[in-house]
Amino acid sequence: MVKIDLKFLQKIMNQILMLLQEKREAAKTQAMRDNNADPYDIKQQVNVLSESQMMIPDCRRRLESALDALRDAVAEAEDDEVCKGGEELSAAQALIAEVEPMFKCE
Repeated sequence: MVKIDLKFLQKIMNQILMLLQEKREAAKTQAMRDNNADPYDIKQQVNVLSESQMMIPDCRRRLESALDALRDAVAEAEDDEVCKGGEELSAAQALIAEVEPMFKCE
């Protein structure tokens, strides 16, 4: 169970990081406007940016949900003698420590 939750959380983290990177490319859109790029290309870039901005809150909610599920799975695995000290358990704990600060800064 920990492995599934771990992979799911990693997938969502990658998605949100990609969306945030796309959001940072707003400067690229402005540069395209300044350089009189093809209006169709500018329109496509604006569409990508607006879609990214719309998807970030949803990804953030899914990330929070996946984080809660992973925390529960880790707590359950820590109680299980077979899983204690396992490689997946320590990877899950490391990922939780990496993701939690994202929610504390708000």
